[in-house]
Amino acid sequence: MKGRVQWYDLASQRGRLTTSAGRSLPFRLAESVGNIQGGDIVGFRVQSDGGQVQAVGLRIIQTCVDYLNDQERGLVNQFHSTVAIQP
Repeated sequence: MKGRVQWYDLASQRGRLTTSAGRSLPFRLAESVGNIQGGDIVGFRVQSDGGQVQAVGLRIIQTCVDYLNDQERGLVNQFHSTVAIQP
């Protein structure tokens, strides 16, 4: 399956994602996935453990930054051309 990370807490290694079908699922990272952040697109499997359904086996498909660069390039360029960033 495929979804987008809503949030991830590095300290507890827990987070939540939204599937491509719009369902919200919790996840916990026991393995090293990399620098996962909110907005990242991930692949995963769904597992039921004691009645609770959760996402397992997460792998990053596309980071949020890469998604914005690929899909929203016009918007990013417009933002940079209209906002003066002060040093």
